[in-house]
Amino acid sequence: MLFLNLPIIVMKYSRFIEGSQPKIKQLKERNGKLYEAISNETKLSRSAREQCEEARVTISNLKMDISNFERQLSQAEKEEEQLEMKSYKKQFNRDK
Repeated sequence: MLFLNLPIIVMKYSRFIEGSQPKIKQLKERNGKLYEAISNETKLSRSAREQCEEARVTISNLKMDISNFERQLSQAEKEEEQLEMKSYKKQFNRDK
């Protein structure tokens, strides 16, 4: 009995396989597109991380530059104040 049904089973299996081939092909294409999309997103993510790191370094450098400038400005203000005091002393001594 099994031998009589074997050709029917093989025929049904063959039809199933033939019917599945387009779906398998679609899934393989979709898989390739998804892999490519993931690869592109990974590249974008890496690029964004690198840009963030560069921005952090730039911000850190700017903070150091600002700190140095503020220190120099403070020192220049002190020197200006000292020069003004010397000028006032000279003028005071002349006026005596």
